[in-house]
Amino acid sequence: MSDVIQKIRSGLYVYPEAIQWNDLYKMLTDNLPDVDVPRPLILAASIAIDYDKNQRLIEQIDLAEQYGLLNEAIDILESVPHERWVISRGKLDPNEVPSANES
Repeated sequence: MSDVIQKIRSGLYVYPEAIQWNDLYKMLTDNLPDVDVPRPLILAASIAIDYDKNQRLIEQIDLAEQYGLLNEAIDILESVPHERWVISRGKLDPNEVPSANES
C-alpha cells in the first residue's frame, strides 16, 4: 500500500485541499461515466466534519481500486504537497460537532 493511502486510511491525512480533491473526483468521473462517484465534501458540503470528509475520500479510493484506477488515484494524491493536506490532530471522531469555521 502506498504511503499516502496508508496516511489517509489511518486518518492522519484527512483530505487534500479542494483543488486537489476535485482533481481526484474529475479523474474518477471522466473514467467511470456510468458510475455514481461520491462528490468530495467541499464547497457547499464544507461544513461536514473531518471524519466524514476522510470517509468520503476513502470511498473514492475504494472505488478507484475496484475499477482498476488505484494507480491513477495514488499519482494524484501523492502529488499533493504535505502542507496542502488537512492533518488530523488525533483520532478522527465520527461524533464531532460541525463548526461554522470548518473548511
